[in-house]
Amino acid sequence: MTNLLRSWNWREYIGLAVFLAVALSIPIVNRVKNGNTGKRYHQQLLGELSLIHPPSGVLVVRNTDHYSPWTPNKAVVGTSYKTAAPYPVIREFYDQQLRANGWLPVDTHSTTDWGKDLGGNVVVYCKGPLQASLQYAGSQANYGWTFAFDLSWGLGAPKCR
Repeated sequence: MTNLLRSWNWREYIGLAVFLAVALSIPIVNRVKNGNTGKRYHQQLLGELSLIHPPSGVLVVRNTDHYSPWTPNKAVVGTSYKTAAPYPVIREFYDQQLRANGWLPVDTHSTTDWGKDLGGNVVVYCKGPLQASLQYAGSQANYGWTFAFDLSWGLGAPKCR
């Protein structure tokens, strides 16, 4: 390694220094540019999540809160649940709750697990640039959760603007 560095000329050292400066400055610029916006949307997501109550009788499996001031251009909050309720009951419950809070459904599609259809579904709702996602694992799935409800911002959801 020492011989390699001794064989470099001054242009190669400058090139390496410029590369490192650019690579290290990208997260800092992202934080400065998007820091307040990301923090504001994260707080808005938490507020929206507090307005949407889960159906009675569900068991919370896991809470999600992904936001970092070092990646301030995205945020996700939500919860995974376990219940014996069938998908149509869960879907109707969230359709009513979300519509009452100004959310509109924009997409529904079935899901597969490595190409295998386990009966899963995803419904996507929008409220401005915020996205809500209701994911039903499927009647044949064995994930340890029945459905998950998440709110997100900045994850490339082209349907929500």
